[in-house]
Amino acid sequence: MTIEIIKSKLPTIPKVSGVYKFLDVNREVLYVGKAKNLFKRISSYTNKNALSSRIFRMITLAHDIEYVI
Repeated sequence: MTIEIIKSKLPTIPKVSGVYKFLDVNREVLYVGKAKNLFKRISSYTNKNALSSRIFRMITLAHDIEYVI
């Protein structure tokens, strides 16, 4: 998943609290996180300069994002 793909999914992500998962191509969970505002938290992954190398690698392996409110 590239940062552009995350940006394309942002319009569908609500601004409420919940849990989100980054999934790889095989639908295996790469990362699970929680947020008071899902939109703000997931959009923070689009700031390439603020990402650690570990998080940037996870973003490149991810193919989908799921969330639960």
